[in-house]
Amino acid sequence: MLRLKVRVPSDVLPKVKGRKLDLPIGEDVIPTTIGEFVEASLRTRDPTEAKARHSAALAAVLRYWSAVARDLSP
Repeated sequence: MLRLKVRVPSDVLPKVKGRKLDLPIGEDVIPTTIGEFVEASLRTRDPTEAKARHSAALAAVLRYWSAVARDLSP
């Protein structure tokens, strides 16, 4: 299986470590716990499908980090 693995930016890490994040993986929404990385199985072996799933999940992660970073700003 192919995986998503993305390092959490240091400026948001203290705020999000240990929280749950729901990731869109194909037709499902998969909860994952945030650590130093966000990691999840893409639940496919097909490279084309994995690329699409990776893009969708990564976009969700980046939107989440952006929202958290805005809340950290003074």
